Amino acid sequence: MLAAPDDRLSIRDRADTERIAPGGTPGCVTLGIRGGRRVDDRMRLTAALEILTDANDRVHGSGVNEAGINLVFGLAVRF
Repeated sequence: MLAAPDDRLSIRDRADTERIAPGGTPGCVTLGIRGGRRVDDRMRLTAALEILTDANDRVHGSGVNEAGINLVFGLAVRF
């Protein structure tokens, strides 16, 4: 993921320093790997390794930094 800095803030956002850092949200670059495999006609397994760069990133306006390196597993079953 590539996110450019978001520094064009409304007057209301400039005043909200709990969610948005003064001057806006900095940009960041993250790297991840995803893959999956079909088990049969109805089942698929997936795995992802996210934010390999361990970047200190934040969705603009959320007030919460992302957790860092993540490992995610998934199972999809169709009936």
